[in-house]
Amino acid sequence: MGNVNQKIFDFTKEDLEVGLYEFGHYNFTDKGTSEVCQMATNELRDLPVEDAVATLQAFFNTSDDARQYVQDHIYSLQEWDELFDEKAPWHEFVMDNY
Repeated sequence: MGNVNQKIFDFTKEDLEVGLYEFGHYNFTDKGTSEVCQMATNELRDLPVEDAVATLQAFFNTSDDARQYVQDHIYSLQEWDELFDEKAPWHEFVMDNY
């Protein structure tokens, strides 16, 4: 598939850590990722879709909080048609986490 973009992977990891530290776990789960984290939505859109998915998948596997972060990120990218392409090899991952 694609390649993990290390810069965005590192950003999402730090973004999640800062969001949890500054706002707490309750606010993260109650208000949602976009309310407590900056999120790299535009940066992901600038990548080829297969690299964006590879980056999200790699981060998804790091923790339960990362799973929620990725799920919220996928939701924020819902208008990115290529991400939701039914014939794409990542379609199942995207739909399972949408």
